[in-house]
Amino acid sequence: MAVQFFSSFFTSYFAIAITILCAGVLYYRPCHTLTSLPWVGGATSPWARCLSNWKGMIKGRQYMEEAHHKYGKRGLSCVMPGPFGEEVMLPASLIPWIIAQPDSILNASVAHAEQVSAEYTMLHEAVARVPLHEDIIRRELKVQLSNITPAVVDEVSAAMKDLWDPSSTATKHRTTYFTVDPSSAFRTVIARASNRILVGLPLCRDPDFYNTAASYVSDIAAVGYSLRLLPSCLRPFVARIATLINKYHFRRCSHHLAPLIAERLATWNTADEKARARMPNDYLTWSIRDAYKGTYLTERSPHMLALRLLTVNFAVIHTTTMTATSLLMDLACSPPAERYISRIRAEILSVLADDAPSATSTTTDQTADPTQVWTRARLAKLTLLDSAIRESMRVSGFQGKVLTRKVVARDGLTLPPSETQPAVHLPHNTVVNVPGYAIHHDAAHFPAPHDFKADRWVDTGKAATTADAQFIPWGLGRHACPGRWLAVDLLKVLIAQLLVRYDVASIDPAMGIRADGGPGRDGEGLKRVWMADIGVPNSGSRVRLRRRDGGTADDEFERYSLTSLPLQPPQCRTSLPGISGGLKVT
Repeated sequence: MAVQFFSSFFTSYFAIAITILCAGVLYYRPCHTLTSLPWVGGATSPWARCLSNWKGMIKGRQYMEEAHHKYGKRGLSCVMPGPFGEEVMLPASLIPWIIAQPDSILNASVAHAEQVSAEYTMLHEAVARVPLHEDIIRRELKVQLSNITPAVVDEVSAAMKDLWDPSSTATKHRTTYFTVDPSSAFRTVIARASNRILVGLPLCRDPDFYNTAASYVSDIAAVGYSLRLLPSCLRPFVARIATLINKYHFRRCSHHLAPLIAERLATWNTADEKARARMPNDYLTWSIRDAYKGTYLTERSPHMLALRLLTVNFAVIHTTTMTATSLLMDLACSPPAERYISRIRAEILSVLADDAPSATSTTTDQTADPTQVWTRARLAKLTLLDSAIRESMRVSGFQGKVLTRKVVARDGLTLPPSETQPAVHLPHNTVVNVPGYAIHHDAAHFPAPHDFKADRWVDTGKAATTADAQFIPWGLGRHACPGRWLAVDLLKVLIAQLLVRYDVASIDPAMGIRADGGPGRDGEGLKRVWMADIGVPNSGSRVRLRRRDGGTADDEFERYSLTSLPLQPPQCRTSLPGISGGLKVT
């Protein structure tokens, strides 16, 4: 009892001490370099600005709307306070200027790495500062996307069946609704499907591997944002303890990855071109090939190959899971009269039957040819589903601030003058953003901006992967998301498989509140949890599903999945020297 009391007493006072320290740092942070810009929230005194920083934890969305409507639409830049420090919010009119700046002046990679304290959470500074894995994804996906789509379809089908239709419950789920946590379920499906592309079979289906990889992904976000709340002078010391969980999950993943990496490296080092050509077509092979073509010798080590691979997991699993969850909730919460789910299902079945898709059809015919499988060409025909994905990303996107950049030029950067604001000089290390949430919900761009309209983009010619100045979830310019085509294809396969096989019960619109604070349905599709500028699906959100029994009588789940994909050769269980017990974590 005494030990428990002492532990509780110490923990409480330690938390209070850290809070007071952080508040003091925020209060005394020098702000004189930004006094020429107006502050969101109207704070003028140092104490008021300190309070504004902490209020930004819960008022981030309101601050972004004020930055856009009060200042940005008048061509004014402003300072947006927040718990991670003040940042300069630029008007949308400066978007072309932002993306035109060279990385030696405005750097996106540095800013993105600092958002999750990557130099600590990703366990190696090179992974954070030199994103070679992004170059591999950007280059390889352009030529490999059509080749890897069948594997994605197969893995999504298998994952859904394992999750929701094991032999013990398959019959029951044909007649009754069952409750699903979409975020948890989608995280599992997406972790398996993405690792099918990253490491292939059979490792992608190992529950310990993909669950641990997903945990590592969560570690990066949770620990990274927590470290940002601390003064920079304390982060190296606190990170030693805080990142122990990252290192633990990396070690567990390394026990699975070590023999696979050893096998691939052994094959590559045989200098037999035919053997290299037979290596599986996945990210691990691409990264090994890239490492041996490059000049960074450390990139050839099993340790670095594993770290890069898990970093790609972070890029895919974290964001795609939130997007898929929001999309399903948006569809389930939409007015029943719109019949979005039945219309999307009809489009899917029409494409599978090689009929012309129709965004306005409400037919529920289920006569699709069982021999049909998904290809990129068929996925491209799902125009209504594509529109729904784009619309959900606009309405329910998790990023409040977009086009984040850091001023890395030693002499700083001068913003171009406008009719309403003279040229403003930003010092070195200033972080700049654009208020993406407010732009995506601006009535000047979108009628009924807080309403989810799945067919809003059907006749516009703008695909879910198309980025422009009014749709910025992917970023813009040379730093736009290199994996967005794969992400959208994965979302299409996921939702298509789900809607063909399951009925989705409508969700009572009264569960949410409107984004503007009024009563009624939340225009974002579900109650969202906002922390600073990040809006994520509520962890308590649930959907109800029921198996559909149309078409062939037995297992409709197998109708649109691939059943004859060959497995990769059995994985070699030998390992290279130094990694037999897993990859070393330093």
